[in-house]
Amino acid sequence: MALIPEQVITDVADRADILRTVGGYVTLKRAGTVHKGLCPFHQEKTPSFIVTASRGTFKCFGCGASGTIFGFLMQIEGLNFPEAVRRVAAEVGVEIPDTREGGLDASERDARQKRRDAYIAVLTHAQEWFADNLWRDDDSPARRYLASRGVDEETAKIFGLGYAPDTWTGLVDHMRRRKISPEACEEAGLATLGQRGHRDRFRGRIVFPVYDRWGKVVAFGGRILDPDAKAPKYLNSPETAFYTKGSEVFGLATTKQEIRRAEHAVLVEGNFDVIVLYAKGVKNAVAPMGTAMTEGQTRLLGRFSKQVYVAFDGDKAGIAAVRRSLPILLGQEFDARVITMPMGDDPDSYIRREGLEAFQAQLGRAQPIVQWVLDRVFARVDGAPVEERVEALREAGEVLGHVRERVTWRHYAGEVARRLELNPGDIDSYLKQPDRLAAGEPVAARDETPLPNLEAACVQVLSLLPERLVSFAEQDSYQQLFTDERLVYLIERAHAYRKLHPDRVPPMAVLAEVVAESQGDPHFTRQITQLLEDAEEKFPADRLQQVWGDTVTRLQRDWLDREQHLVDEAVRTVEPGSDEYLVVIQRLKALNEARARLDIRLERKRM
Repeated sequence: MALIPEQVITDVADRADILRTVGGYVTLKRAGTVHKGLCPFHQEKTPSFIVTASRGTFKCFGCGASGTIFGFLMQIEGLNFPEAVRRVAAEVGVEIPDTREGGLDASERDARQKRRDAYIAVLTHAQEWFADNLWRDDDSPARRYLASRGVDEETAKIFGLGYAPDTWTGLVDHMRRRKISPEACEEAGLATLGQRGHRDRFRGRIVFPVYDRWGKVVAFGGRILDPDAKAPKYLNSPETAFYTKGSEVFGLATTKQEIRRAEHAVLVEGNFDVIVLYAKGVKNAVAPMGTAMTEGQTRLLGRFSKQVYVAFDGDKAGIAAVRRSLPILLGQEFDARVITMPMGDDPDSYIRREGLEAFQAQLGRAQPIVQWVLDRVFARVDGAPVEERVEALREAGEVLGHVRERVTWRHYAGEVARRLELNPGDIDSYLKQPDRLAAGEPVAARDETPLPNLEAACVQVLSLLPERLVSFAEQDSYQQLFTDERLVYLIERAHAYRKLHPDRVPPMAVLAEVVAESQGDPHFTRQITQLLEDAEEKFPADRLQQVWGDTVTRLQRDWLDREQHLVDEAVRTVEPGSDEYLVVIQRLKALNEARARLDIRLERKRM
């Protein structure tokens, strides 16, 4: 992960104008030596949001949001810290050096940026042409189709909708007139090359642009108008050098601020679901660029809210998509709940038929995603023979294998036993318990004051042991011990501070600022900042060594468990005796040796 030099960050902060930046989102009025306005992070009628230009800070006395210009951009735009610094640097004219190991040199970076700018320009011209086609004729089939789906003109323009005429080279010919070659259109995913030359990819379709987090067009999707056409109903841009469908979330550029205000997102399957819901008053919906969310999309969405209501279609495919989304959402620590759509309905058809209030009532009845999936497992075996119930137990175990919190896991384990009419004492071997339960409790956890969340405890220990921090951060493999990249970033920033100031311990304020600006997740920020402030009280000096050892040991055991799972999967999939098989076996041997060494250390500690 690239580190921006501290002196460059300071230079950017010194040149920044927080009033101008915040003023782009909030109407500010002078109140003595500060400026005041309505907080953009929560609903309020009386202004409690203060910007102090002399210090370059903001604070809301209503919801507690606070920080610098970088923290503001992270929270309002969902940026991480380096992205926020680069955003401000571009505005104030400070060049950010590329500090990545093996990074591109200046000329290569400039060349790539120029290619991306040209790519965006081609797509922007195309979007303007599609939009012009849509609005040219008040009574066109495309306009009538949108009206039939409940999409008004204002909503269509907000999402940049357009129309691709049913012609072979309409867009290609238009681009030629704009001095844009057919080859450039092909590289941008707008045209295909056949025996007769380049042809438009999108023809006879409503076209909706896909915007990245900066609001730039990076791809398109299209919905066919002619129901009898021998073509796919939906057609999407191919992946290109500057677009990967697994990294973008449809609608997020438009709905992200409403997601933050509502403190939850509504996750739907299709682009039209997002657009129709928006037109009907649900302005915080998004959709994956496929049948289920990827880890990258989930992390991006999590920058704005960690609560999501999944409203996939009510058919078998929709149910399967919820199942596929469960590991990703729980793995990113989302509070995920599922709205049950009637069979044959999707959010689009449901809200058009039943209305906004009925859809909002569905939100109120949404179930936690684990409960929702388990209910469908149980429903298949109600009253079935014990053999079928045991098979359902195996499936339930796979679901519970993604539940990390031990109290929640125990609750659902009891529910599984009750619903399947099995003895709770007989099912443990079938269910995947949380890793930290399977690994056994660390010594420190037997104290009257239990360790908090594992990785949060690690942050506490590192903040109190700066000399350990340095040695830990200099280990080549320490990053692999964490599943949360924000903690890796925290350690890197704190370590960078020590390199610049070798005689100074990173003060609590520095670490708290790093956390506040690390990813823009307010829940993470509040949790870790509070832990940092309480660290000395939680872990007195006579316990530091014990807590440190317990924490690092737990991280190592968790990593071994994750690697073991990957190796076990590989053993089942590679051919015995092959070169790949020998590599996997060697890896398995190395893991077993590492686990044995760890067990020996634990045994010595207990003696």
